[in-house]
Amino acid sequence: PPPPRRGEAMTVELTVVVPVRNGEPYLRYQLEALERQECGRGWEVVVVDNGSSDRTSEVAGRFFGRLPGLRVLLEPSAGKARALNAGIRAAKGELLVFVDADDEVAPGYLEAMARGLEEAEWVGGRWDLVELNPPWARYPSPPDDHLPVGDGFLPFSPGGSLGVRAELAWRLDLFDEQMPLADDVDFCWRAGLAGAPGRFVPDAVVHVRRPVDALGAFRKTQGYGRSHVLLYDRYRHHGLRRRGGRQVVSDALAVWHHLRRHEPYWIWRVAFLSGFFAGRIEQSAASGVWYL
Repeated sequence: PPPPRRGEAMTVELTVVVPVRNGEPYLRYQLEALERQECGRGWEVVVVDNGSSDRTSEVAGRFFGRLPGLRVLLEPSAGKARALNAGIRAAKGELLVFVDADDEVAPGYLEAMARGLEEAEWVGGRWDLVELNPPWARYPSPPDDHLPVGDGFLPFSPGGSLGVRAELAWRLDLFDEQMPLADDVDFCWRAGLAGAPGRFVPDAVVHVRRPVDALGAFRKTQGYGRSHVLLYDRYRHHGLRRRGGRQVVSDALAVWHHLRRHEPYWIWRVAFLSGFFAGRIEQSAASGVWYL
């Protein structure tokens, strides 16, 4: 008989959790990227369908026998944190790696994340915006030598490139399902405040996919803007400061720069930057907490 496929018969040490809602267009590309991974330890994949109305589960099901220990779970209650927590509860591995359904992990990603988790309780990989995006959707470039620091407060890793020891996840009571946005940043900040600093893993590369149209870019950053207000409301008593007037003016000038000069792709960049403003204003009004 053929040998066990990629550690499937070995003790599961690492669980990859893929939360997804209506991910039919791109999910297969991420699962194919996982299929190409070479990892020197037992691992499994848990896809959590978060109430999709398309054929997400059917797409995932095509990978039975191709991905080690693949399971497809249904979590009908909408909310990424709920999907993540469902994946954690089902996980067999002591090392948890979370990836987004519309991105693609680069070769060596899982092994690099696993090595990082041997030295730190949570880790973050490196974003690449070139592989999957046209030139206009590569702006701005993320840091390539350290974890991003949210609003000058604490480091975090975006949820599409986050690894966590299961023990830490349970110690922090998992992802906060009351956070409709930025549950990944909230988790990392709670970890940092609990004395568990993160570690950057530069060899763990994720090819990140961004919206290529202006409306998609606006809606994406609108959500980010809303999350900034929610995070400020939660962490201002821990030292998170309100954005200063110079930052607000600098952001406004950046929008004006692209409006005035009409450089290539200026509409996308204006939409991308304006979304942050719109989201902050919207959530500030909803929360009664002013943060622009």
